Amino acid sequence: MEQYNRQKASALLLFGIIQWMLVIILAEGLQPDYISSIHYVSSLGTGYTGGFYNLSTIVLGTCVTVSVFYIRKFSSSRVFLILLLIAGLATIGVGVFPEDSRPMHGIVTPIALL
Repeated sequence: MEQYNRQKASALLLFGIIQWMLVIILAEGLQPDYISSIHYVSSLGTGYTGGFYNLSTIVLGTCVTVSVFYIRKFSSSRVFLILLLIAGLATIGVGVFPEDSRPMHGIVTPIALL
């Protein structure tokens, strides 16, 4: 059963990360005047690419949050689980509150990144 929980958690995290990275690559190509060396990745959450970038960020945060429930079955570190849960919920917040949703975006983004 422990192996099953490890596989579920790993699959969720892998799926969330891969889909988010693919959406970033797609959004960078579609967003007019977006230059990754100048603009924050959160800039993709507004304008033409906002809908699917924000949805993808919410999916990533959901995958991280749900994975915590599988990880808790084989990990004894409460600190790690709490920090991972906070990061997942904050990542959902980044998708719900895009860059132009001040001040909430400025609150949840540093939490998700840390």
